[in-house]
Parts: sequence; structure tokens; C-alpha cells
Amino acid sequence: MQVFAVATLPLAVKIARKSHSSGRTCAQAWYADDSSVAGLLGDLSTWDKDVEVLGPPHGIHSSLPKRVLIIPDPSLAQHVEECLS
Repeated sequence: MQVFAVATLPLAVKIARKSHSSGRTCAQAWYADDSSVAGLLGDLSTWDKDVEVLGPPHGIHSSLPKRVLIIPDPSLAQHVEECLS
């Protein structure tokens, strides 16, 4: 587990720097090879694309079935689906 934590640190730093330099407001947290992120919907979509592009060279592959999206207002669910598809 510690090896994964050390191995994913460069990826987490790359994504954080890319987010910061482009003005996105995502907050990310990593535990070994698992990640979580919070932010605006458009920023989350871009963060996810960054993980898909930058992750594989670091051994990180996105897993759609394992994702959980928490929406503060359930009435926005359809809008969120449209934005993310």
C-alpha cells in the first residue's frame, strides 16, 4: 500500500498543478491508488479527463463503475448527467 502511495504522488502533483494553472477550483485527496475530488461540475469533468490522460503512465486507470457522484440538490441530477455525458 505504501508503494502505491509513493507511486501516485507524482500524478497527484501533476493534476494539482494543471488544475491550479488553469484556474480550476478542484480539491483532490488521494489514498494509495484511490482518489476523490470536490469542485464545480465543469472543473470535475476536466479533472476526470486529466486523470484519464495522465493516469495510465502512473498505473492509474479510471473505473466508471466504482465512481460515486454526490450532488447537493437531487433536482439537479438530470442536468449533471447531461453535463457529464
